[in-house]
Amino acid sequence: MRHFFLNDVFSLDAKRYRVIHINPRFKLYGFPIDVAKGLPVGWDITQFSSLPPSRLTATSAPEIFRPLQSTQQSQQIADSRWSDIKPLLDGNVLELMERTTRAKAIAHYCELTGKSDRYIMKLLRLLWRHGIHKSSLMADFMNCGRVTADTQGALVLEAHPPTGPQQIVFAPAGNRSRGRRPIFEDYEPYTYPPKFKEKLLGEVRQMYLEDEIVTVRSVEENVLAKYFGRKDSTGEVIRLKNGRALLAPLGKRPSSEQVKYLIKKAVPVHEGHAKRVGDADYRNNIAKSDGSVHDDTVGPGDVYELDATIVDLWLVSRYERSVIVGKATLYLVVDRSTDLIVGFYLSYGKPSWEGARRAILSISSDWEALCKMAGVPYDAADWPAHCVYPNRFFVDQGEGASEKSNVVVEVGGIEVSAAPGASPRKKGRVEGSIALIHVPIKDHLGGYEPQKNVKKRRGKKYLKDARYSLDEMVRPFLLGIRKHNHTVKVNAVLDPKLIYQGFEASPINLWNHNIAHSMGRASRHDFDYMRQRLMPISSGVMKQEGVLYGDLLYSFEAPRYDVLAAYAGHSHETELIVQYDPACVDDIWVSEKTAPDRIYKASLISRFVRFRGLSWPESKHLQAASATSKRKGKAINQELNVGLALDVQAHDRELEQRAKQASRGIPLGTRLSVGKKARVLEAAVREHDHMTSMTAATVAVQGYQPPVVEEPVVLTEDEPQVDDDLVHSAPRDDRHDAEAMACFPPEDMLPPKPVKKTSSSSLLANLRGLAS
Repeated sequence: MRHFFLNDVFSLDAKRYRVIHINPRFKLYGFPIDVAKGLPVGWDITQFSSLPPSRLTATSAPEIFRPLQSTQQSQQIADSRWSDIKPLLDGNVLELMERTTRAKAIAHYCELTGKSDRYIMKLLRLLWRHGIHKSSLMADFMNCGRVTADTQGALVLEAHPPTGPQQIVFAPAGNRSRGRRPIFEDYEPYTYPPKFKEKLLGEVRQMYLEDEIVTVRSVEENVLAKYFGRKDSTGEVIRLKNGRALLAPLGKRPSSEQVKYLIKKAVPVHEGHAKRVGDADYRNNIAKSDGSVHDDTVGPGDVYELDATIVDLWLVSRYERSVIVGKATLYLVVDRSTDLIVGFYLSYGKPSWEGARRAILSISSDWEALCKMAGVPYDAADWPAHCVYPNRFFVDQGEGASEKSNVVVEVGGIEVSAAPGASPRKKGRVEGSIALIHVPIKDHLGGYEPQKNVKKRRGKKYLKDARYSLDEMVRPFLLGIRKHNHTVKVNAVLDPKLIYQGFEASPINLWNHNIAHSMGRASRHDFDYMRQRLMPISSGVMKQEGVLYGDLLYSFEAPRYDVLAAYAGHSHETELIVQYDPACVDDIWVSEKTAPDRIYKASLISRFVRFRGLSWPESKHLQAASATSKRKGKAINQELNVGLALDVQAHDRELEQRAKQASRGIPLGTRLSVGKKARVLEAAVREHDHMTSMTAATVAVQGYQPPVVEEPVVLTEDEPQVDDDLVHSAPRDDRHDAEAMACFPPEDMLPPKPVKKTSSSSLLANLRGLAS
């Protein structure tokens, strides 16, 4: 036999009832909670023992939308109502249950207290429907004046922001305008007719969402001119002598604030940004960002991110250092879980799937041989992911959308997935690694050109400082990759045990630690109804990353969360009411001040899952320990940066002298014009070398050869000097050069014959020899 308790809710024949009184030996009384003006119903208790589960089941009580923190006025009303009804419940509970005695008991009580029988019956139904306790009698002040989609006469507008369909509700039109009366003038504010308001809202949305350059002011001006301007016989707005438009007087037209209110309410800020600026910008800058790409991987070696970029460094030809051949393409392969750089590829070719395949192949490079050829100290511990391939490659649309990417799936059974267009957030590990690798180039290598200088009018000629060939650029990149893999990630998300152990969260250490340990398991923790009511209340703020409270971030599963995150991303942070458990930081309950009856359970985001099970003081202590570890990591990184600077600067000074010596007496225009053909020639030769003599040590750089140490050139008195006038007077025919390049495809080019080292006096002839 099922046991019932006071306030239990059960379903009998698909109707819900709340238990409001029990006589253990005889009867059970329930109240139909889904009936507006229901009355108690009684059953013989023995009847329930024979009912099948299909007819009698336990069910949930109707949700009461109440704020986490009641106002003082609501509590006072509840106390007053409870004192009015409590004596009746204590002395006449059985009479209230039966139909034959209920009316007499209520009438007698009203005669004694002077209360209305309707008032007493209203309180009884509140208690029977929501539970027999004082909180059921609280006043619903938060619903006073609230306009919903069900309000009679309300105007409902359908919006479609990226967070999902949304209804925008406008109050029903009345005889008088809502809001504050005019202060400085005496007139009755304008009231929109219902049909006109609906039409106007559609036009306002269409105008404002058309483009980013459309402002609220321009929409307001168009609306006033179109519908409230005085027109002449031709339909044009009448203009005064000073250019003013003749509009209907205030009261016959909406004020500026009334029009702006319509625009701002009719277009949610996140919908406006997505449609005016673009979906890609919304996803990258405005949409919620409470998670990270780490959430899409189960550990080291699961997902590798691959991306290509143009290196902002002007290069010279490996055959003739005075010839400037342009910039190289860098492919980088990064482990998503640990940020470990596991492979790279440098090439003169444009970003393509072919280059990406070679970058994937570089994972199996002979790093020892490559380091020795580049003059970089080798340590096997610097390359822990040697020959380790992932379950999935995550690449750009340009490379991953190619049909040729199927070869990776067919050969190694590796999945290849492509990021959405213009979505750097989706591959943040490799994007950030590329930026870090560019730091030593920007700070210490000659020939670096900032991106803003490329299209700058009369920009600085950084290409004059070009000194590195593609082969010589390998050493700074290997040093930079080694430094990156040893760099402590001061913001790494670590297990609390590792923080107290002083773990240095470099990509190599993370790889070695996580590859040998199992992943952690998430846990759930729930609270019952009474414990939620006993928890203290504070305030938090909604950030783009999540709900910020106690220096921790939380998120909850609801469409409203996406909306609040988008508002925060647009500099509209919302203050929230937060209810928390002092003994545990796992979950909190939040609600908005403007809608305190909607309560959401929020849990720690993935970045802070390591705090699960801790109390708030323990959380503060762990954060302080993490800050100490962060300062230590910054100090280590500073030492690594200085060491990298010293290594790169020495290499840079040597190449600077060699570039100056080789370029002496040769105009910049000649270096550039010859460089166009020299680049094509060198690329073809490099491809020939790469395809004929590819080794594990040369796979990372197209046709890689160790740089040759050049002997200093000594000029003799008998050798003629270069005449600058002859150089400047040399005819240039770009059209002829283009035709020559078109009829001389790179695949037909053969490697040039070895050129004997000559003095700089014959350097111009050598350059022309390359071009012929």
